[in-house]
Formats: sequence, C-alpha cells, structure tokens
Amino acid sequence: GFQDKDKELDSLYQILEKHKPLQDTIYLNALVEMGIRLQRRDLEKSTSYFEEAIGLGRALGNLKKLCTSLLGLGINYGRQDNYAEAISNFREALQVAQQNNNTDDKGSSLINLGIVYKRMGEYPTSISYYTQALVLYDSIGDENGLAHIYGNLGILSNMMEEHDKALEYYDKALEWYRSQNNKQKIALTLNNIGEGYLLKKEFDKATEYLNMALEHYDLPKESIVARINIGQVHYELKEYSKAESFLKSALEDAEELGFLQNQSTALRYLSKIQSEQGNHTQSVAM
Repeated sequence: GFQDKDKELDSLYQILEKHKPLQDTIYLNALVEMGIRLQRRDLEKSTSYFEEAIGLGRALGNLKKLCTSLLGLGINYGRQDNYAEAISNFREALQVAQQNNNTDDKGSSLINLGIVYKRMGEYPTSISYYTQALVLYDSIGDENGLAHIYGNLGILSNMMEEHDKALEYYDKALEWYRSQNNKQKIALTLNNIGEGYLLKKEFDKATEYLNMALEHYDLPKESIVARINIGQVHYELKEYSKAESFLKSALEDAEELGFLQNQSTALRYLSKIQSEQGNHTQSVAM
C-alpha cells in the first residue's frame, strides 16, 4: 500500500536530488514520474513537477516526455475546472504528438479535448475532437479505443437531443464489448441504450434493455443508475409502487456510496411520485 508508494517516492526524491545539477534525461524522467504519482495525492506539487518537466523536455528536445507532461498538466487543470489552461496544454500536446508521430498521445490529446469541451457544454466542438480520434483509432484498428469513443459520442448525442444517433453509437460499442465478453462494459452500454429509449419515450424497449443491463452487472452497487432509469420508466407509465421500489433501493445504495448525483435524481422522482399520488395535500396540512 502506501508504504511501498512512499519507498518509491523516496527513491525518486533521491534521483531528483542527485541529478538536479545535471539536468539530464534521468532527471526529466523522475520529474514526469513524480508528476504522475502525485496526481491523486497532491495536485499542486504534481503541477509544479509537470511544469518543470515541460521546460526541461523542451530544452532536451525529448518530445515523448514533453507530451506526457503537457497531458498531465492539462488533466490537473481540468480537475480544477480551469478549462482555458487545460485546453492550451492539450492543444500543445496534440502538436507535439503530431511532430513525434505518436498515435497514443495523439489519441489521448484528442479525447481529452473532447472531454473538456463536453464539460463546457460546447458540444459541436467536442464532437469534432471525438470524431478526429475516431478516424485515428480506425486507421490503426484500435477497437477498444473506438468503442470508448462511440460510448462518449452516444452520451453527447443524447445531450444534443439526437437520440437515434446516440443509439447507433451505443450499438457499435455494444457489438465490440460483446465480442470481448466485457461484462461491465456490456452492462453499462445496455443501460445507456435503455436510457436512450427512455428519452425517446419508447418505454417497452427501454424496459427490455434496462432489465438486460441489470442481469449483466456483477455487483448490485454497479446497477444504481439502471435501477433509477427503470424507476423513471415505471413513473412515466404511472406504475408508482413499482417505481418507488426501484428508486428506494437505488437511493439506499447511492447514499451508502456517497453518490450525490444519483441520490438527487432518485429523490427528485420519489418526490414527483409523492405529489402525483396526492400526498402533497397531506404535507401542506401537517
């Protein structure tokens, strides 16, 4: 656990001390490694290591480490919702990856740009970056990368109210995950397809896919979103007691795990059910 991690950090500190005066490739590698290791533990320190690595990577002309550091720094800024800085780092990472002809880094840069623009609500720009990543992964036959992007494009299409397009993307992702027998991703994609049909108000289809999703989840905790979606379907069909039982079980697990977004969705629908059933008069009278 942390003991080993600290040992590894200690040896990295020693390398940094020893090689700082030399400003060599070994020092650069240690800076990048430190940036990556501290991302989950100390964002500020991680950022300062990446910044130093970017300067040295440029000076040494080490494009691979320069690109890794730009991506790392961009991710750090993204986590702090500093989107302007995140974008400028990802854009530069993309340029360096193109110079270096590194497909993995090119793909990472494009996907990260897609994610940031999605979070900013700039969907067309987001889609253009995801589409560029699609073309790239397609050209090297990276099926896993493709499926990952199809899933993201599905989510985006639903956000843009393009539900049929979303379903097409999800179907493509599902086909790949089924060929790999990846149960977790199959479940997730089935849930997303069910959600797509829910948004289209095709409740039979929604129920069919959401129930299939439930069967594929290994752990009950993983199925919180699917259960909330099933609750919503029953709510739309005015089957309130069925809706309640799915929403309450999802809410319990969401509370236990501290999933705030899921909690608020479940609570929103539970209170809608309360008012639909005329219980609001009772709450006013109390």
